Amino acid sequence: MKIPYFSIIIPVYKVEDYLPKCLNSIVSQGFNDFELILVNDGSPDDSLAICQDYAAKFSNIMVIDQDNGGPSSARNNALDHASGKYVMFIDSDDWIEPNTLEKLYEQSSDNCPLIYYGFRQQFGEGDFKTCIHGYRHSTNIKEYYDILYHTMDNRMDDFIYGFTCNKLFSREIIEQHHLRFDTRLHVKEDEVFTNQFCSFVREVKIIPYSFYNYRMSFGNSVSFIKRKPSEYEYMADKLLETNSTLIDSRIQDYQRQEYIYNLGKGITAAFRQGICVEAKRLSEKCAKRMKEMKLDFDSFNRVHFKDKIRYRFASGTWIYIISKLFNRFYIV
Repeated sequence: MKIPYFSIIIPVYKVEDYLPKCLNSIVSQGFNDFELILVNDGSPDDSLAICQDYAAKFSNIMVIDQDNGGPSSARNNALDHASGKYVMFIDSDDWIEPNTLEKLYEQSSDNCPLIYYGFRQQFGEGDFKTCIHGYRHSTNIKEYYDILYHTMDNRMDDFIYGFTCNKLFSREIIEQHHLRFDTRLHVKEDEVFTNQFCSFVREVKIIPYSFYNYRMSFGNSVSFIKRKPSEYEYMADKLLETNSTLIDSRIQDYQRQEYIYNLGKGITAAFRQGICVEAKRLSEKCAKRMKEMKLDFDSFNRVHFKDKIRYRFASGTWIYIISKLFNRFYIV
């Protein structure tokens, strides 16, 4: 049986309105040496029926139906069945540009284990914003991360290094090191996976094409309220752990700032859910880690981090508590 060049993995959940556009963008590609693995993650709508309809028409589509376990579980299930040389991850409400696979085939002909490409971000049904970097082929991935962190100047740049959907991953590396998505994470699971993958490769290629169209959802506020504070704490710890293998000392402050920012999400979630004991525990941990990292609030010197703090924590509650623990006030 011929091994496909690409394994395209799509977790599917409650996307009956968007799924056809996503799938059409793939099956209409001029390059067809790929397998498409659709994992229905317990969708309550007609998403599974749509997947099965496409699978009946195209022999290179595999449909897996599982109980709801989240996107990490769905992607892991697909990875267990994948056989391609390279792995691509696509979200079921997004879509790719024409000739994407053909161009990625050409760019990966030198067997580079990791290829980054740009993407376009759409807010609702509105305008697109493009996130793209210039061409670069490096055999020192730490050097690349150094350059990337020093050139980030807006929120969209955060996606370019952690986002799985704008990357081509060598499946050999994934299987050789038994890499899978952390099912305990429901946010930033893609960034942790990418960091773990990058720790096992030296070579990376960045190509100046925007192949991926990312639909930005505004429905995250409900899940933010429902998510447990401990989930944000685990995410913060995991990101700091995986990033530490990639980032040199010159840019550690950036990661420390992000760590405190993510802990702050947990503090805010605890307050919104009325879990005062948990809010106090996380606030004390946050203050302690800031002292250990020799950070104060003046250290948040990157504009987009200040914007995040103003946006996420407009009430200033967690900042007030931590400032009390620091015996100082900080006004946002």
